Amino acid sequence: MLEKFHMVEGGKPVEMTTLYYLDGDQVKLTHYCMAGNQPTMRGTYAPETKTITFDLVSISNLKSTDDGHMHHAVYTLSTTIISRPPGHSAKNRRMLLRKT
Repeated sequence: MLEKFHMVEGGKPVEMTTLYYLDGDQVKLTHYCMAGNQPTMRGTYAPETKTITFDLVSISNLKSTDDGHMHHAVYTLSTTIISRPPGHSAKNRRMLLRKT
């Protein structure tokens, strides 16, 4: 699944993209950040809370560990909406899922 997030930063439009995918039996994401880095995170599902928690596995193009980057995200699942609480500089956002 592909998520595209548009925002205005310093008066200029920017876009960030996150790709969610299966790698064998693991769910992963790679986030293509406006900061120019690309963290990859592995997800763990908790059925009792209906959440997927993603934690950093690797990151490319990070000049310093002090530079801003996404390293952790928690998604709460419902029947039609995934909502992600604020976890980095982007505001909370929702993404509709399409059933096939």
